Amino acid sequence: MPKSDVATENGWVSEDNIIVIEGMDKERASKMVAQLGEMYPAEMNSRWDGDHFILSYTHGMEFRVFCYVVNYLVYPFDMTDNNKLKVRAWCTTLGIEWGGSNELMLYVPEGDTEHDVTYISTKDGHYFKQMFAIPEPCVIVEELVIPYEERQ
Repeated sequence: MPKSDVATENGWVSEDNIIVIEGMDKERASKMVAQLGEMYPAEMNSRWDGDHFILSYTHGMEFRVFCYVVNYLVYPFDMTDNNKLKVRAWCTTLGIEWGGSNELMLYVPEGDTEHDVTYISTKDGHYFKQMFAIPEPCVIVEELVIPYEERQ
């Protein structure tokens, strides 16, 4: 297991977080919200913006949990080759030193084969991968990176 490049264990996502999901229908969205509420009980807002389903956590949450949520939305229980979702999330973190901006975009890239990771792009061009296997390292990456996109 690689050594962590960034200590994320005490990090927090502020209330300005947003998760944008493409490719979800209303029935599936309703089921997902219920599942997320059971798995990660925190006050959540959800709404539709055109064909994008939007989630946010009203009071923020632990950074690693936010990463798990993003990963779960990409690899949900009912995923098939025909119903994969495109997920992007944006947040500002507290208590984590990224070597620059704490404004992040989170995603799981299409070429991911590990499945238990969430990728991170900082607003100023640093790239990381949060892994979920104990001890959950967060490491600098150069592959499968997507440059930071402004919030939708």
